[in-house]
Amino acid sequence: MFGYQIPALGQLVDLRTKSSPKIVQSTGEIPLYNIYMSDAGDSTIPEKEVISENIKAIQVAETARKLEETTKNSRGETGKVISQEELDLLARVIYAEARGEGIEGQVAVGAVVLNRLEDHEFPKTIKDVIFQKGAFTAVVDKQIHLLPNELAYQAAQEALAGKDPTGGALYYYNPQTAKDRWIKSRPVVKRIGNHTFSI
Repeated sequence: MFGYQIPALGQLVDLRTKSSPKIVQSTGEIPLYNIYMSDAGDSTIPEKEVISENIKAIQVAETARKLEETTKNSRGETGKVISQEELDLLARVIYAEARGEGIEGQVAVGAVVLNRLEDHEFPKTIKDVIFQKGAFTAVVDKQIHLLPNELAYQAAQEALAGKDPTGGALYYYNPQTAKDRWIKSRPVVKRIGNHTFSI
């Protein structure tokens, strides 16, 4: 599995205007509100209205900034750059498919998505892997549209950094709820939480 570079703080977009604001930060801490400079740079306007999605994006980007220093995964492979949209989508599928699991189980679901990117039988983008017809229950039942929590973003970032607790699995299922005989016929490589991982 390849490591991935995640968008940094400077690549954030103001969620209200859909433009890239000039953000002034006096400390390295995550701000409670942003200060936007005018185009002339002569004044600042504090935005006191806290927008939770914007704060979440800043937290994710701040964590991503820390991960940017490592552009190679544990196998020494060069990282691939991904967009914020791809990171968000990976976090959404992790949350929708594995929100009842611990961090290892959530990272494992993210790793399966990324393992599929490297297999010639699957599409070559995160979006296409996730939205491949019938690939994920969360897409079929629309849970993919739920907003992911911080743990799902952490799991996505760990998977993107090269962590794969499954050892290369391409599939997973919950043996208590899965009815498909084909998925249960796949060689099992690991069990994590409520999921069985297979190739």
